[in-house]
Amino acid sequence: MQKRHDLYVQAEKLLVEEDATIIPIYWYTRVQVTKPYVTRTFGIGNRQAYEKWKISK
Repeated sequence: MQKRHDLYVQAEKLLVEEDATIIPIYWYTRVQVTKPYVTRTFGIGNRQAYEKWKISK
């Protein structure tokens, strides 16, 4: 078990510190706009729970 851990640490060091050739240039995003009188709620995994939204107008 310890040998496996040491190999993972070594691989991570190679990928991140020495041979870092990957640079993230894009992040997936989602922009949603709602009216100020709409209260949004989120469920498990930060997913929108549309059925629980409240409209206070």
